[in-house]
Amino acid sequence: MKILILGTSVFILAACASQGKSPTPAASTGYQKAETCIACHGADGISGKKDVPPIGHMSADAMSAALTKLKEANPDSPLIAHTLTKEDVRDIAGYFSSVNK
Repeated sequence: MKILILGTSVFILAACASQGKSPTPAASTGYQKAETCIACHGADGISGKKDVPPIGHMSADAMSAALTKLKEANPDSPLIAHTLTKEDVRDIAGYFSSVNK
C-alpha cells in the first residue's frame, strides 16, 4: 500500500513538473494582437505568398523597428500597422521573434 501511495505521489509530482511553462505575457498577448498579421504572414511569419514579406525570422528589435518605420512612413495611410500602439508593436514583435526559435 505504501508503494502505491508513494508511486501515485511521484506520478502526480512528475506530471505537475512536466507541464509546459506558460508563455510570457508578451508572447501570448502578442499572438492575440498578431491575429490580423497572421492572416497574411502566417502563424510562423513565413507565408510564402507573393508580395507578403517574411517576418518570422526577424528579431524582436528588428520587427519593432520595421513596424515603427512603416507607421511613420505614411501616417495617413490606412495600413493595419498604423493603428498599433507602442505596446502592440512590442507584443507583436515578441510573438513573431519567438515562433521560429
